[in-house]
Amino acid sequence: MKFQFLCTTQKSNQFRSVKNVQSKFSTFCRFNFIVVIISLFVSSLNAEAKLAESDPVQRGVKKYESGDFAGALKDFNAAIAINSKDLEALDNRAMLYFQLGAKEKAFADLDRAIKFNPRDEFSLSKRGEFKRLTGDLSGSLVDYQKAVNIDPKSDVALIGKARTEIELASYKNAEVDLKRAKALSPTDFQIQYLLISFSSKQLKDQKATQLMYENMLKMHAKSADDHFWLGSAHFILNESKLAEQEFANSIKLDPHFYQAYFNRAVIKNESGDKQGALVDLNTSIGLCKGDARAYFNRSILRKELGDSAGADADFQRALELDPNIKKNNTRILNKFIV
Repeated sequence: MKFQFLCTTQKSNQFRSVKNVQSKFSTFCRFNFIVVIISLFVSSLNAEAKLAESDPVQRGVKKYESGDFAGALKDFNAAIAINSKDLEALDNRAMLYFQLGAKEKAFADLDRAIKFNPRDEFSLSKRGEFKRLTGDLSGSLVDYQKAVNIDPKSDVALIGKARTEIELASYKNAEVDLKRAKALSPTDFQIQYLLISFSSKQLKDQKATQLMYENMLKMHAKSADDHFWLGSAHFILNESKLAEQEFANSIKLDPHFYQAYFNRAVIKNESGDKQGALVDLNTSIGLCKGDARAYFNRSILRKELGDSAGADADFQRALELDPNIKKNNTRILNKFIV
């Protein structure tokens, strides 16, 4: 049985932006005020740092970024205890719950956030993504459509909607949404990758695929996200060594990037390095216990390595997270994987 390749966006586990403290200082132009301005600026930064430290949501985000998931959860809980309608805290806790494998709690937090503000595009898009990842494609599409209706210029909502449409084989709608997203963010690596993959797998237009790939190679990858999507493009065009290097670059910039470990495991498995693939899958699952596909792939690998009990346990966990993963096995393995 073939491994599936994971192309989930890094945005799926980026936290919602926390409130920024705006400086109330005016800009002075006269030279003799420069020292005063610098002093005020430093004071402003210190005040902002102190405020961030006192804000449990911002503390939680920082702890998450350092790998302290338990501490992050504690801070998000504290923020919600202070204000049960804090959308930032609810959305961020939902993402953390999902990453920890507590999908029911993740959905409960997003449901609460959307109940408090039915026009919150971020919460709708995030719930749409979680529904897609757990096999509820029709529910995912509904949430993404609502998000797009609220903000037609949300590239996140358009990308998510297109990914769901691809899994539903609604290719014309997906192509329209991807092109709309590209018009909004023409230099976005994720959008470029999705268009390359769509052109290659659905449209079978190899000439257009190659042209887009060459254009993507001219772009300068800076962030962990950029390297991840560039690696994904390399992979679908059979440049496995280049892909593995880009996933390594992504992990170097963000050691908590569980999708990069997942995809690198696929490459290692295909090259025959099954132990290396297992190490990367273990790391991926350690960082995110909520993605059924990681358990699904590890079940395949464990079976090949002779660990039948471990393989069965992983497969059962995959079914718990996504009851449709077995029923839709052909769709998952042979079509566009997101």
